[in-house]
Amino acid sequence: NPGHKNNGDTITIGIVDYYTNTKHEDLFGKIDTRYNNSKRVPKRHFFQGSEHHGTSVSGAVSANTDNNKGLSSMGFYSKLAFPADTNLYNAILDMSRFYDSGGRYRIRVANMSWRDNICFYSQSIDFNYSMRLHPTLQEVCNEVYENGTTAVFGAGNGPEGAPGPCNDNIFGTDGYQLPSSWDHNISVTSVGHGPWQNGNTNIQNIHDYRGLNFSAPSYTHQHNHRVDICAPGYDLKVLDYNTSLPDTNRQYASGKGTSIAAPYVSGTVGLMYARKPCLSPYQVEYLLKVSSDEVIYTINANNPYKTPKRLGSGRLDANAAVQAAIGHGCNDATTQTMLITDVEITHKCLTATPKPKLTPIIKNGNGNYQYRWVALPGN
Repeated sequence: NPGHKNNGDTITIGIVDYYTNTKHEDLFGKIDTRYNNSKRVPKRHFFQGSEHHGTSVSGAVSANTDNNKGLSSMGFYSKLAFPADTNLYNAILDMSRFYDSGGRYRIRVANMSWRDNICFYSQSIDFNYSMRLHPTLQEVCNEVYENGTTAVFGAGNGPEGAPGPCNDNIFGTDGYQLPSSWDHNISVTSVGHGPWQNGNTNIQNIHDYRGLNFSAPSYTHQHNHRVDICAPGYDLKVLDYNTSLPDTNRQYASGKGTSIAAPYVSGTVGLMYARKPCLSPYQVEYLLKVSSDEVIYTINANNPYKTPKRLGSGRLDANAAVQAAIGHGCNDATTQTMLITDVEITHKCLTATPKPKLTPIIKNGNGNYQYRWVALPGN
């Protein structure tokens, strides 16, 4: 939406993923050189069969929409930042910790369209147990959140997923994949976006990918009670990168998966921060959810995921989310959050003039607070 142009061009979205062809015609000029400079050179992550992945994800987040080429994107005025560390968790942390020399610029959104080889059966999920097994990884997610960065993950692709510890045959499409299912991460699954007609495999707002028989699901992406929201994830036009084909800078393809659904949410979150930079990650998640469209739960085909809700709060409504951010007060009492890392107190007696002063050191959130002194009995 060109109406978001003035503020949107100040937002940078981190793409923690496999290799991205930044020379693609639809990503021209998208790298934010404040982050990706001589000290943070993007790493070239190549995994056989996945060379295209980061390119497709980046295009969904921020392809050049108004260049009369390729495809449109969600946050097309946003810039992109790419990992400068081969360890993906370290890359997320580095992005969330980054400030420019004046302390004004930071990365508020990071998109992660991948999973670790850590999964749990839906019948026996115990996140306290998962944190005991992998405390450092949950702590990474905690710090990213505390640094004021929203982390968006694909929930997983069910039977489409590659063979391995998280294969659908082992854990089921209602199993929990990590890191998407951990606290403070936004987990995104897929719904269709195509027309309602018999024979179409990709039906608007339906979670299942349909075969030629409209009534029979072919497969479905992940669904569980840790999913936060859903977005289009089937039969989408994406940017491509295939070194075996000519003209690698002008390649397009059809893509599907929560890997593509997640960046639509990330692009929307970028627009929300662009219009209201003072929002906290908690407030952004809250507004993203309350503005989503619950129509998905009124469709009979989605009844298996209705009670309890396993497709999140609803389908992403990008415009409603941005408008909700614009209209929401950062000091709103019902959603205000602060992460206080320390408290400074002037050491003076209560009878002194001026009175003692308490100053919280706020890491993220809003500084609208009150305090009062209370005498302790016996002192």
